[in-house]
Amino acid sequence: LSESHGRGSGGCSTKMRAVRGVANLSWVILQRRVSAGPHATFPMPTLFSPRFHRYVATDARQTDIPRVLVGQSEQRSEGSRPANRPSSADEKESRRNTVKLKRMPQDQRKAFFEELQKSGRADVYHYSTMLSSCSNSAQAQALMSEMQRVGVQPNLVTYNTLIQKHNRDGQAELAQQVLEEMIANGVAPDVVTYSSIIDGLTRNQKHREAARMWRELQDTGLPLDLFAYNIAVNMFCRANRELNARKTIAQMTDAGIAPTTQTYTPLIAMYSRMSKPDQAVAILKEIQALGLEIDTRTYNAVISALGNNGWVREAEALVGVMTGAEKRRNHKADRGG
Repeated sequence: LSESHGRGSGGCSTKMRAVRGVANLSWVILQRRVSAGPHATFPMPTLFSPRFHRYVATDARQTDIPRVLVGQSEQRSEGSRPANRPSSADEKESRRNTVKLKRMPQDQRKAFFEELQKSGRADVYHYSTMLSSCSNSAQAQALMSEMQRVGVQPNLVTYNTLIQKHNRDGQAELAQQVLEEMIANGVAPDVVTYSSIIDGLTRNQKHREAARMWRELQDTGLPLDLFAYNIAVNMFCRANRELNARKTIAQMTDAGIAPTTQTYTPLIAMYSRMSKPDQAVAILKEIQALGLEIDTRTYNAVISALGNNGWVREAEALVGVMTGAEKRRNHKADRGG
């Protein structure tokens, strides 16, 4: 448990809920062993492994074991409503109010939300909208505590938003504590959750932890998207793990997800740090060969790689190429496409 769940210094109640979840899972596995015979083997899943999700999801319907890590869609019986969702009579009003909150200026949004709170109509969607507009993680955490105090339970979007707020403030450990809390509260993380945690760890130069989280994400069986793969490529590049970065790009291509210019740009920065300007230029040519548009950020990354490694003449030549490309793009934009 200390390996799979010991990230951060979450409260005792959170850890105890996780302990109960693992104990419940052990009981399910024991039942399967008895039914399968003495020679069957069932390795204990880790807290984040896909086996944990699978065991809890499939066996909770057959036993009285509470499902700790099943997504909200599986926790609800068919035709029932999510937790904190308004009744059918108020559902349209809830949606209208959510749209209003998103479109209002900040000062009006706050006043309208306070009205919803006073009237008892503020639901998880309204709180999540307000949480996303918080200027820092401290405000977001305070709002999360307030919604829980009044009995409004956070959903996946709420938790993901709070994780991203902590990441932007450089608080990777607090983001991991939010991950622990959501799991303990029965909200299954999705690919956005894991990707955000990986990105936060990478920004804090915790490359080993980020790589472990990437492996755990792959083990969950969740469908990976372009955002997740780009996060992983950037993670490996920040750690100067060239082969892993290349392998990840190959994996995404095999999965039918086409790399973008943003996928390749971290490799250029990596080769600059590794004093391999020729490889940075090779990446630029690879991007061109794929027919991808090269933006200013990518050009600047290659120019820096050349200039920082003494390839001054080549850097100056590429500045001219970049300037010409920008002029062509601006001309095309002025002509409407």
